[in-house]
Amino acid sequence: MQDSLQKNLKVNIDSIKSSFNSTSDLKVRKLNYGLNNDKSLGIVYLDGIIDSDLLQESVILPIIKAFNINKTVIGKDVVQHISNSIITISGIKITNSYQELIGAIVQGNAVLLLDGFNEVIILEIPKWAERSLEESLGSRTWRGTVLGFSEKAKTNINI
Repeated sequence: MQDSLQKNLKVNIDSIKSSFNSTSDLKVRKLNYGLNNDKSLGIVYLDGIIDSDLLQESVILPIIKAFNINKTVIGKDVVQHISNSIITISGIKITNSYQELIGAIVQGNAVLLLDGFNEVIILEIPKWAERSLEESLGSRTWRGTVLGFSEKAKTNINI
């Protein structure tokens, strides 16, 4: 397993997919930006444990709007510009550690990777499901506990 990130977006995304054994819960959203939409970025997260509404409203839409207005936001300061001026969530961290990136995804965060940069922006947008344990209606037994999970796999994984 690698210790640091590469500057190639595809290589980094393939490494992340490999680390998660290409699970179907791992989602990758790719966006293009730049003068001729020749630059790309990717947002990677585990489906079901992030706040997807917050991701859409506070990360994806502001990035799309910012790059549609100012297509020349490129260069070595683009990571800082995105994290300081475009993304509207409060929990942001920049890292170049692959292990930290993987840990962040597992903890319910999304990561934003840019092609040509070996730094990523960790976006703290977890959405943990909370509910009390309830009586199981599906599998009844004469002995033992009567508590059970819900019928939705995403909720069970999140809990």
